[in-house]
Amino acid sequence: MTLKVNQILHHEKSQYQDVLIFESSKHGVVLVLDNAIQCTERDEFACVSLRSTASPTLESMNECSCEATATKR
Repeated sequence: MTLKVNQILHHEKSQYQDVLIFESSKHGVVLVLDNAIQCTERDEFACVSLRSTASPTLESMNECSCEATATKR
């Protein structure tokens, strides 16, 4: 998948992984770990949908990683 980068919001190399957060024109904020896309703002609906129909085990989650990524700009 190829995404157009509008703006790099954060880039950091830690001892364990390369973290990149950028804004894309079609997918919103994107989280990339070690050059692999993990989550985008566009994916947020899937997390919300899953949580609203999930089993009681999944309902105990405080927040979906997609939502956490999208809100920490």
